[in-house]
Amino acid sequence: MLRSSTEIRVDILSQVKNGVECRTRIMYRVNSNWQQLGFYLNELVEQGLLEYSVPVEGGMRNKKRYRITEKGEDVLSCARSHGVI
Repeated sequence: MLRSSTEIRVDILSQVKNGVECRTRIMYRVNSNWQQLGFYLNELVEQGLLEYSVPVEGGMRNKKRYRITEKGEDVLSCARSHGVI
């Protein structure tokens, strides 16, 4: 069964709220692909529902770490109360 774009967005917000921070792990948890996830993550960041940071570590690959904003938590709460998840 296909999911709506709203269900995918809510699923992403839910996973990030539950502590899944890295893009690859979010992708596996929401059963998405790299391109689709990138589209939704960028959209959620632009809407102010997610934010990210790039930790400064000594390694060559500093990955973005996503976290849900207060506005994102409000949207997630609203989605739960309306039965989207």
